[in-house]
Amino acid sequence: MTALDLVKEKLAYNQWANHQMIEWLRQQKPEIYEKKVASSFPSINKLTQHIMEAEKYYFSILLEEKKEYQEEMSTEAVFEELLEIDDQMVKWLSQQAPEGMGKIIHLKRSPFLETYSTATILTHTVNHSTYHRGQLLALRQQLGMSAAPKLDYYRFFIN
Repeated sequence: MTALDLVKEKLAYNQWANHQMIEWLRQQKPEIYEKKVASSFPSINKLTQHIMEAEKYYFSILLEEKKEYQEEMSTEAVFEELLEIDDQMVKWLSQQAPEGMGKIIHLKRSPFLETYSTATILTHTVNHSTYHRGQLLALRQQLGMSAAPKLDYYRFFIN
């Protein structure tokens, strides 16, 4: 398996897991999206918007485009945007050559110049989203939501 194959698999998993998460959230009462929670983000809306904004940000780095942040979005708009960005990343990756995973990208986000490969940025994107999906699932009990889908990586292969 090449680095490209592995990153494609991880990105496909991320797309699947985000889709499963969104379908589960759409089954909940919509008022739950804005309910205040004791977490690093004050609501499901803010948490899912963070996931979406981060994916857009990291993808914009790969596309060498400037990313514009959106202030307030409805939860449904966040869901649609997240599904769309996942589709775009998977499509973009399907058009990349294996050697593209080693392309070096320099970022000036802090006082230091950061250097990453394309594969590292994509892998980080998946890890970041996975981390925050875990936070969302942890909020389930706090909000009295229905049983959450199983989003473990291995489940992606058996679905």
